[in-house]
Formats: sequence, C-alpha cells, structure tokens
Amino acid sequence: TTLGPQLRLAGLLAEEAVLDLASRLGPVLERTLTFEQFDHAERTLVGPRLRGVLAELDRAQGGEAAWPPFRQRYVAAVGDYLNELRSLARRKGRARLDELEQSLTAHPQLGPLFSRSAGRPWLERALDLLWSSPGVGLVALGMRSAAQVQAGQRAWQAPTA
Repeated sequence: TTLGPQLRLAGLLAEEAVLDLASRLGPVLERTLTFEQFDHAERTLVGPRLRGVLAELDRAQGGEAAWPPFRQRYVAAVGDYLNELRSLARRKGRARLDELEQSLTAHPQLGPLFSRSAGRPWLERALDLLWSSPGVGLVALGMRSAAQVQAGQRAWQAPTA
C-alpha cells in the first residue's frame, strides 16, 4: 500500500505494478507440463526478473526502515508460491508418465518390451525399449545436464545378439 505510491511520487516508478510475479509470470509457470519445464522457466524467467526488481528496490529503498522486513516477507511468500507451482508441475509430470506407461504397456508390439523393465527408472526403461525395438541400431541421447548423461551411460546396455 505504501511502497508503490512512494516510488511513483519519487519519480522512480511508472504506473505498472512493482512486484507482479503472479500476474505476469504465474500463468506461464502454471501452464508448464513437467517439472523440467517449470525448472527451466524458474531459472530463466522468474529468477532473473525477481533478482532484478529486488536489486532496483534495494537501491531505491536502502534507507527505508520498513523495506527490509517487507522484502523478507515478500521473498518468503514468493518462495511459498513457487513451491506450490513446483509441486503442481511434479504432479502433472507424474500423471503424464502414468498415461505414457499405460499406453506403452497396452501397445501390442511395444507392451511386452516395455513391461520387462517395469520398476526401473524411466531413463533405463526408455533406453531398453529403444534398444529392444526391431530395426533400431543406434540410439543418440540428448541430455540437459552432466548428471543426465552419466545416468544414461550407466543405463545404456549394448543390445545382445
């Protein structure tokens, strides 16, 4: 109630909202379908935007006694909001994997191949399915992180003749 008007009166802010994370970026985060999408959006959109706005406000409000407690409450609230969205993204991703598992298990040709690796991590199951599929002679992996590459290397097994 006071931060925005003070900044506007001081000529430091136009009429737009100052801390509008939920209205601008919230819909983007809510539309993510997997945890990986959410994580990417958080690292590339939310984090930089939030750090930039807070840095500007830190400079503008440096001498205001009310700013540090407000900033602390705001950062905590944003953290709670992002945790809820992160949890939603995980649930969506899990639901998509469940649908995929049902679809693959029910497939006449792929079902038996896919079912034999039940209970193993998804990366291993996917590689096993690919290697076991007729006509597949090469599987090229595209990974986002060193940890994923290492997990893929551990999971990779050359097809047996």
